[in-house]
Amino acid sequence: MEIIEKVWGNIFRQTKNPEIPLLKQIPIFSQLTYLELMKVCKILHLRKYHKNEVVFEEKEPGAGLYIVKSGKIRIYSKTHLMNKDETFLIPGDFFGEVALIDEEPRLITAIADEPSELLVFFRGDLLNLIARDPRLSSNILFRISTIMSSRLRELAKLVK
Repeated sequence: MEIIEKVWGNIFRQTKNPEIPLLKQIPIFSQLTYLELMKVCKILHLRKYHKNEVVFEEKEPGAGLYIVKSGKIRIYSKTHLMNKDETFLIPGDFFGEVALIDEEPRLITAIADEPSELLVFFRGDLLNLIARDPRLSSNILFRISTIMSSRLRELAKLVK
C-alpha cells in the first residue's frame, strides 16, 4: 500500500512539517507565511541535551537563537541585573535572539533542567538567508528588533 501511495498519491499534497505549529507560536516567526516557515525550518538545527547539560554559559560568544521544542531550560545570571535569579523556559519559549544580531558574550547561562530538545537558528544561517531571501530575512529582523525593544522597555521598568 505504501508503494502505491508514493507512486500514485497526490503529488501536490503538501507534507506537514512538525515544526510549523511551534514556529507559529514564536513571535519572531508568527507573521510568516507557510512557505516562509518552510524555508526557516530547512535551516533550523535540532540539538538534544541531557539533564544538567549546559546549553551555553555566561560570557561565551553568542551563536544563535534557541527555541524550546521539549523539556525545560533553566536560565540564570551570576553577575548581572538578574541577581542570581533564575527562570525556566518550556516548549514554545525562546531565548538568545540577541545573538542573531551581534556576537557579543552571553549575559546568561542556560542549562537543561531535564532532557530537552532545542531548535537552533544560528547567526550564520541568518546571514545566508539575508543574501538568499532579503524580504524574508528583513521580516525576521524586524520582528527580532520589536521583541528586543519590548524586552528593553521591561528591563528599564525593573531598573527604576
